[in-house]
Amino acid sequence: MPTEPTWVQQVGQLYLVPILHGRVEFCRPLRQAIREFHPDHIALELPRGLESLFSQAVQRFPHLSLITAASFSGEERDNDQGAPMWRIEPTDPFCEALRTAIELGIPFSFVDDFQPGYPSRGDRLPDPYLVTGLGPGRYYESCRELWNSSTSDPRQSFDAKREEAMAYRLQRLELKGRIMFVGGMKHIEPMRQLLDGPLEIADAPARDLPSLKIYHPSLRTVRTLADEIPFISTLYELQRGGPGPDSAWTSPVTEPPVSEKATESEDPSLSRKSVFGALEKLLGMKVAPEEQSLSPEQMKRLNAYLKSLNPESWTPPSFNEVESTPEESPSENIEGEGRFFTFKDSHQRRAELLGEYQRLNGECRTSEGCLDRQVVYRELLKLAGRFYTENTGETFKDWQFMNLNTFSRRYAVLQGKLLPGLLPMIYSARACVDHNFAYEFWDLATFYPWQHDTAPDVSTFDFDGKELEIDGLRLRHFQFQRTFPRLRQSVSKMPIPDRQAPTDDPNDWSGAFESGRICSYPPEDIVIEDYGRYLQKKAIRVQSEAHSRTEPFTTSLLDGIDMRTTLRNWGDGQKLYVREEKKIQGGTGSVVLIFDDDDGKNTYPWCITWHGEHDQESDMAFYATDRQKKVVGPGIARCEYGGLLLSYPPRRLANVWNDPHYRGAKTKAEVLLFAAIDYCLDKHILYVASSAPRSYFFSLAQRFGKKLVYLPIGTLSPTSLERIRVFHVLAGHRYREIAGNFIW
Repeated sequence: MPTEPTWVQQVGQLYLVPILHGRVEFCRPLRQAIREFHPDHIALELPRGLESLFSQAVQRFPHLSLITAASFSGEERDNDQGAPMWRIEPTDPFCEALRTAIELGIPFSFVDDFQPGYPSRGDRLPDPYLVTGLGPGRYYESCRELWNSSTSDPRQSFDAKREEAMAYRLQRLELKGRIMFVGGMKHIEPMRQLLDGPLEIADAPARDLPSLKIYHPSLRTVRTLADEIPFISTLYELQRGGPGPDSAWTSPVTEPPVSEKATESEDPSLSRKSVFGALEKLLGMKVAPEEQSLSPEQMKRLNAYLKSLNPESWTPPSFNEVESTPEESPSENIEGEGRFFTFKDSHQRRAELLGEYQRLNGECRTSEGCLDRQVVYRELLKLAGRFYTENTGETFKDWQFMNLNTFSRRYAVLQGKLLPGLLPMIYSARACVDHNFAYEFWDLATFYPWQHDTAPDVSTFDFDGKELEIDGLRLRHFQFQRTFPRLRQSVSKMPIPDRQAPTDDPNDWSGAFESGRICSYPPEDIVIEDYGRYLQKKAIRVQSEAHSRTEPFTTSLLDGIDMRTTLRNWGDGQKLYVREEKKIQGGTGSVVLIFDDDDGKNTYPWCITWHGEHDQESDMAFYATDRQKKVVGPGIARCEYGGLLLSYPPRRLANVWNDPHYRGAKTKAEVLLFAAIDYCLDKHILYVASSAPRSYFFSLAQRFGKKLVYLPIGTLSPTSLERIRVFHVLAGHRYREIAGNFIW
């Protein structure tokens, strides 16, 4: 971005550069201004005496630093004014100015005074995002007009003394040549007026700074107290300083690697115990594995064949289909599939994130090379949505993305901003999607890859949102102006459990399913049963509305006034219309809910029939994702319905997937509909799907004296559907006690 004359204010050999503290929008223009003017000396609006510590902290980049009190005991701890703190981040313009000066070999000095009692108050300014479109010059002009119209500010007396002192020191520095002063926007115009004439003041003695020290903030401290969103700081640092050490991009190993030449002892699924145990179940007789001499390849083939003999599977009827090749056989598809699900956070995605950061650095920049915060937000949401899908199996939909943008934009307007900050964005993500998505967004937005919990050269500053620990001393009485501690506490309560296995070996998690005993998770049973009863009532209500009639009011109100029809026809004669609702005989005996037809895709290969454990539960038949795909805990698998059937009353449903009477079904959804009609004891059968069933099923239901009711799935709440679509399978009732620790 070319330097604008209205931005850099020149007074003789002095160049005054107005910036806003902690705003990345000013960093790149400031760096270009320094390189273009190449002054003989750079002066910064920072307290005198801080030069050595500040330069040491800046040279620690890409690691972030904090400068604050060296001791928190005795009188300093009891001081009502507290201890000062400076955040050393690459997106702070003062840090950028000092960093550029060190790189170019330009001497620098700090010309401000330390003000311990300076009033804490923020200026109400136009959103700094305007700098991206208007440039820093026009933005400065608009801010200057605002300050000229402002009269009452308790900081004016403090600022006047500071500005006089800084102007005097700049005049002294001017003897060294061309001087560039980097300071807050509010001070530039008063200082320019002071520098136009001679200053008849003496330089005040430097106020003693308190004992200060450089600290290394831990990663969770950065997530809580960072001045700029760490995601933006990362993009700027990569653009400015490079990727840094390779160790920052090495993802931790989440599961033991599997060798290509794995032997039968290395692969639990190929062990003699598991293979011959499955063979015993199939044959119904005892098999002595020690008497069988099979090679590892034969064991592998036998294991794959036994896995393919799943009695609870359904294959659609073939209509002159071409026989599958050996490469497409079930045994080949099963081999090599991952059986264990690992919840990944940003720390475990370091290698992947490096590529994403590099991609975003090219896509989120303006033509002048500055980061466009709005585009960064958009791409951050999309990336969080992708990780949300990988971790939870749920999709971040387009309408949720639009709602989130609208919600956050209106939130920003209430705060007088064009774009929201991090906290409003997280609140918007939680309100428009769910807590899991808000966690993914927070985890990605606040992750800074180069920061670790400790550093060998400086002491650690650790803040967890509740307690502060500095250099081994735990403090309970402290105050920060940021609101992120509340955010951190709310995020810590989100349902993302720590996935620690109560068993000795996490690789044995799926071994619990070899017993053949499975059951459901009771809290999810309550949800699905309640939703099934809601659909039963909705089917009757839909039928009643379809047979109701509306007529002008004459002598009877019938079932009440039809307000919609009355208002629609009020201009034609001001008549009242009344509604007569037909009473529907009978209830709903079966409910079929189809999320995905799975027509030929085999996305949902697991087909099974479940019986209710008591009279308040229904029998259920469904097709879902393979329970071996996402084993999230010991004997706990996470699955997703493709379609399900609820049949009332319970304990009557046979294995519908092997019933020869349903061979006319072309899809798995039609198998469920066949069973719904066959087992229904009441008048109505509800079918919920994206498209209506074949007319054959309406005739079949009528032949059995039933009524098939079709309800488009789009008329139901997508939030409620997502809530019931994911379910968990347990390898026995004893796992219900620990299942809550692994289910999110």
